Amino acid sequence: MCDFTGISNKEEITNNWLVIGTNNKLIQNKSSIKKRVLTGEKGLGRLGLDRLSKKTIMRSFSEKEDVGTEIIINWEMYEKLDDVLESIKHKMYKIPKEFVDPITNEPRIVKKGSHLLMYQLRENWNKSYVKQLQNELTLLISPFAGINDFAIKIDSGNNWEDVDGVINSHYMLEAAEWKLVAEVMPDNNVHYVMNSKIFKKTFELPNVSWSERFIEYEAEKPPFGPLRFEMYFFPRREVKVNELTYSRKQIDDFMELNQGVRIYRDNFRVKPYGEPDGSGDWLNLSFRRQQSPAAVTGTIGAYRVGSNQVIGAVFISRENNPELIDQTNREGIVEGNAFFQLKKFVIDAVRFFELNRQEFEYELEKTNGKTSFEIAREKVQNATDESAEKINRIQVIVDGILNDKSLNETKVNELAKATADLAFHAEEAQKQQREFETIVEEEKMDLKEQKDTLGNLASLGILAHSFGHETLAASNLVIENTHFIKADIESGAFMVPPDVRIKVENSIEILLHESTKIDNFAKFTIGNVRRDNRNRTNIFINEIIVEVFGYFESMTSLQKRLDRISPNYTLCKRP
Repeated sequence: MCDFTGISNKEEITNNWLVIGTNNKLIQNKSSIKKRVLTGEKGLGRLGLDRLSKKTIMRSFSEKEDVGTEIIINWEMYEKLDDVLESIKHKMYKIPKEFVDPITNEPRIVKKGSHLLMYQLRENWNKSYVKQLQNELTLLISPFAGINDFAIKIDSGNNWEDVDGVINSHYMLEAAEWKLVAEVMPDNNVHYVMNSKIFKKTFELPNVSWSERFIEYEAEKPPFGPLRFEMYFFPRREVKVNELTYSRKQIDDFMELNQGVRIYRDNFRVKPYGEPDGSGDWLNLSFRRQQSPAAVTGTIGAYRVGSNQVIGAVFISRENNPELIDQTNREGIVEGNAFFQLKKFVIDAVRFFELNRQEFEYELEKTNGKTSFEIAREKVQNATDESAEKINRIQVIVDGILNDKSLNETKVNELAKATADLAFHAEEAQKQQREFETIVEEEKMDLKEQKDTLGNLASLGILAHSFGHETLAASNLVIENTHFIKADIESGAFMVPPDVRIKVENSIEILLHESTKIDNFAKFTIGNVRRDNRNRTNIFINEIIVEVFGYFESMTSLQKRLDRISPNYTLCKRP
């Protein structure tokens, strides 16, 4: 059974709810009482009830009427239909506002609202199935919206504590290490700000005009209207914020369900953007990360954040962003100019985050003079040493008691205090050890990503080397035979008219030029793809420059010769 508002009387049920694809939401796009933006346009949602159950009962109650309205829909009637849809008749009844709830079997009085009751379910709604439903609903409701007057509550009737209750997860956003907010303002300015409660640090891009920030678009304003983008970056470790501790498991479970960047229209999710399994990575964050897997303290500008490290959302509305319209099949937004530039805006904001986080980490490392790995290792060692000192202190106290063969209140208190200190420092040592293990795991992940990238580059190098060998053999054959033809033409072996001979000689020079160019590329590939002995040596950049230009020097001389015989032929022809 579902409770919702919006249907109020018999006329609305007959003229709107039972009719597919009406224009009533174009006429009235907000609810009359709470002014919520009405979602849905095609009327497909109610047809989805057929996939859930064989029979649906819809009850509607209005404050203006003393009784409610009930309609019973038997979906199997549509499966057996041999005539037009209009021929199917549904029974509609007047019902009292006070009744026994068919789910809870308890008395209930309803003043307004609507209920959907589904009978003869087509699936087995066991705990696993309801848990899956809970996860899906968690994705449907934005964790950014916080607590408002709209909520989804599950009551299984089976006292499943890990399933029952109100669905929300906004409180977990407090565990984020960094928060980014990027806005397109009503005055067509953009504003970015990122901050960290943990590090107490803020970076900001003050209001700048759209045309100045995205000069390549040559537009004074964005084509999609004002909107807001939020992104939260999560470290995969235990986090303590405002005296609250979020465990690694809590963060991992939260990220597993919410990682990625989604789109919400009027606080309802637009699928398929931001699916946690990566299939909805519409910004290609994972691909960017794979292409540039550098650590945050790696090469400046090379760091990329992955979709599995962030939770983000773009907030749009039907009212402010009419250009961002849904596809007819409800599988995303129409990918026109507005959607394309929206992606550009979000990626630009993500880039702002990446550059500033990298700058911060560099400054942090410079201040400490040590890497995060070294700092974490020192913390573990210090906490362990302090615990060892507390153990020694307890040993001294116990030895004193044994030697004196007496135990008084003072010694008991001293022993109790020393034991409490040991417990405290032991817990601190365990915490530092967990943080150290997390950093080690992150280092391992970075190294694995770098290893995978190097492996791919090595495979590409081997392929290029093999291709170079084959290409070199073919180009040598072409060059050799072209020289034979040229020599035969010059020696008079072929009897050709003078005007034809000029064209043949020009073609031969062009053929020599192109085959020599291919030959030089092949030699360059073979000469620069070689087994690395993994010993670091000094490299003189001037020698590399001379070597590279040496490979292509012959092209310049060939071009000069071609200019003499065929002025219309250029070394770099552009389409």
